[in-house]
Parts: sequence; C-alpha cells; structure tokens
Amino acid sequence: MNLKIQSLITKIIYVAIFVIIHISCEYEEYERSEESKPLAECINGHAKFELNGVSYEYDCSGYELMGYVSLEEMDASSGNDCWGWTDPQTGKEYALMGLDNGTGIIDISSPKEPQYLGKIPTATVNSSWRDIKVYKDHAFVVSEADGHGLQIFDLTKLRGLESKQIHNPDVLYSGYGQAHNIAINEDSGRAYTAGARGKGLHILNISDPKNPILELEFPENGYTEIEKLTKDLQALTGRKVQIQIIKARKYLLAVMKIGLFLLMYLISLNHSF
Repeated sequence: MNLKIQSLITKIIYVAIFVIIHISCEYEEYERSEESKPLAECINGHAKFELNGVSYEYDCSGYELMGYVSLEEMDASSGNDCWGWTDPQTGKEYALMGLDNGTGIIDISSPKEPQYLGKIPTATVNSSWRDIKVYKDHAFVVSEADGHGLQIFDLTKLRGLESKQIHNPDVLYSGYGQAHNIAINEDSGRAYTAGARGKGLHILNISDPKNPILELEFPENGYTEIEKLTKDLQALTGRKVQIQIIKARKYLLAVMKIGLFLLMYLISLNHSF
C-alpha cells in the first residue's frame, strides 16, 4: 500500500476516535448535570423554589440548594446547629440538626431527596441552643435547657431505618445540667464540656461511649467557654508537667540515696574497696 495513503487512513482513524470520545464526554457531562440539577439555583444573589405546594425564597451567594427539610416537617420552631455522621459500614450520610425541642436526624445520602428520620427529644424543656458532636458512632448532645445533661445516642441503630420515629438516648449523663458546647478529642477519647453551669472545666473519659467517666472538673473556675476552656487546659497541662518533674526528681533522689547506701555498705565490708 502506498505510504501516503496509509498515513492518510491512520489520520482519519485518529480523527474518528477523537470525535467519538468528544461526543461521549459531552453526553456524559449532560447526564451528570441533569442528575445534579439543584432544587434552587442561585441567580444574581437570589434563589426561589417550590416544594410540596409551598413557595420559598432566600438570598444566596454562589451556593445551590440541593434538598430541603422544613422545620415544620421536623415539628420544631427553630434550629441552631448541625453536625454529621457517616456510617462506616454502609457509607450512608446523616445530618444531626440541633432543634429547639430535640435533635433531628436526616438521611442525606441522596442530597436531592433528604429523608427525615425523627428526633432525639430534649431531655427536659425546650431551648434555643443545642450542640452535637460524634465519636465512635455515637452522638453526644448538650443543651442550654435546664437540667438537660449529656445525651448519648448509638447512631448504628439508624441502619435500615426508612421512616421517622422517636429516638431515645442510650445514656443520659447527669453530672451537669445545662451546657453550651462540647468538644471531643478523638485521639484521647476525652470529652470537654464548655459552659456547664457550676462545673467549670469538666472532662469525661468516653473511650467507652456508653460508660462516660468523670476524670476532672474545676468548679472554682466558674463558667467556662471554649476560649477559657483552652486556657484552662493549657494551665492544667503545665501543672501536670510540673508534677511529673517533681515526681521524677524525687525518684532520682531516692535511687541516688539507695546507691549511696549500698556503696557505704560495701565499703564497710571491705575497707580496701
């Protein structure tokens, strides 16, 4: 075959492959954009949508609304906070919503079709403030509600759940009443409660989530917010280091005394030593 003809055929094949790939990519992109079409698009700083016969409008800044669960659906008047959990076995994702009357649980595995699965009711009375953190597949909930304490809920109980229901906490820790916030060190398995009335710095060992153990509290420090909590922990760390240094010095001094005693004993047995 003529080399020029062979070269021309090769170029035609390359061009054909390129066109097929290009068309395929455009088709795939079109499919993806259709699947991910938002519930409400942010246009010129404004978005609006209609859901279940109700119209909604809000201001926005470059964010698209994929799905929506109303306060009415969650039987709540207000919300203040949101945390999340991903089931390590199923990969399903859940939002944990702080509500005035409890903690709402929403399956957001399909962002366009979020499913409300019910709530963990408030331990005592309603409150505009609730804070949630997650550790070892358990939710830890505190609130400014009087006498609320710390609710601990095993999130693995959500597996297979497809309808809403009332969720009771597995543990209600009553070592304090109302609190403003909770922070968890996942490496050490310690929970630090901020704003616990009358308790100051309050540290729990939650290595076993269903068996929280009080390790330390400083009531004399009074109301402890997150910023003050950090300073208290730094001061506490400094005190622990000083204590360890003192202990080490005492230990070394004891070893030296024992060594000196043995040396003197050996000398007394053998003067030529």
